[in-house]
Amino acid sequence: MRRKTRVTFGFIVATAVLTLAGALGGAGAGAAGAAPAPRRQKPDEGSRLSSRLHLLSTPALRVASAAERARRLSLAADGPGSLVRREGVDEVLVEVRVGTTSGVERDALGRAGLTVTHVSPRYDVITGWISPARLQALAQAPGVGFVQEVLAPLVGQTAPAGGVDAAVTPAACSPTISEGDSQLKADQARFAFGVDGTNVKVGVLSDSFDRSTATAVHAANDVASGDLPGVGNPCGRTTPVVVVSDPAGAGLTDEGRAMSQIVHDLAPGAKLAFATANGGVTTMADNIRSLRNAHGSSVIVDDVTYFVEPMFQDGPVSVAVNDVTVSLGPGITGLLGTNGAGKSTLLHLAAGLLRPSVGSVSVLGQPAWRNPTLYRRIGLVPERESLYSFLTGYEFVRLN
Repeated sequence: MRRKTRVTFGFIVATAVLTLAGALGGAGAGAAGAAPAPRRQKPDEGSRLSSRLHLLSTPALRVASAAERARRLSLAADGPGSLVRREGVDEVLVEVRVGTTSGVERDALGRAGLTVTHVSPRYDVITGWISPARLQALAQAPGVGFVQEVLAPLVGQTAPAGGVDAAVTPAACSPTISEGDSQLKADQARFAFGVDGTNVKVGVLSDSFDRSTATAVHAANDVASGDLPGVGNPCGRTTPVVVVSDPAGAGLTDEGRAMSQIVHDLAPGAKLAFATANGGVTTMADNIRSLRNAHGSSVIVDDVTYFVEPMFQDGPVSVAVNDVTVSLGPGITGLLGTNGAGKSTLLHLAAGLLRPSVGSVSVLGQPAWRNPTLYRRIGLVPERESLYSFLTGYEFVRLN
């Protein structure tokens, strides 16, 4: 089986305890003592290529090695912050801003050399693979506004890609259990409350699920060992992971499979679905919507961070999170996360102490904000005194 990567648990909603967020790592570009790069050739005024892609399209860099390209472009040679390269082909992943994502414009981009991987009508962005030799042709295609490189995101991985390649022999139910199960006391919660994630589906977002070329152990081995659900699981968990999208690529680590193993340890009764977060922010955003709306995930976890995500406003990924709706049914729901994860905020929204900035919150079929009738039916024990700003002291006492 693939060794289960240790992760820092950072978000969880469901009948079972789940939560994942990754340890961050980075990579620098260029070797110490390397000769200084020549002055970067600036694109012409009004160029539709980013400055990096403009430089990459020049004859000198088209024939350069990946390491030399990275040095000249001031990027990491591989890993987070590097160009996303297509496996086995000299092509890079780009996002093309277009006037419209109609079939006509897609065909025009295809004729210019773009292999389309994702289309986002919401943002008028088409993502795809392109050879550096075809970048100038792509920039001149009808309807193109701007072309920008996609940089590899941070993926919360602490173990080397591929983990431990151990032979697996299908046998009795004896999976390897994540340390997080006991550290988070999920094992005690399952016993004390009689919950195991049944009737909950957890969606997982990461780089890949079963695409790593660095390991001989794959998803089928994990099912046979009991570390993932699926046909042949010796523990009787036979509902397989729904793989929504898992495209091939270079440098993939199958971190999504390791995350799925951890979720399965903590909530063995939960159903699982996976979708890639690779391919740019619009791909990740649409896969968040897909996991929730098309595949019914009531919990979605990820360990991916894009460098282009804005700091002080919502980007496509945050907007996608705001777009989805979550429903909590009867029973016990556990909230577990680091400081600032939003646990108290969620409780205050449900109790009517905070007004949602977007969307709405309903409890027992009624709006939670400014609804004194509802407050007679719910209770909240806050960490400190909480008062409704729109109620007088007399009204507050009467309600309670």
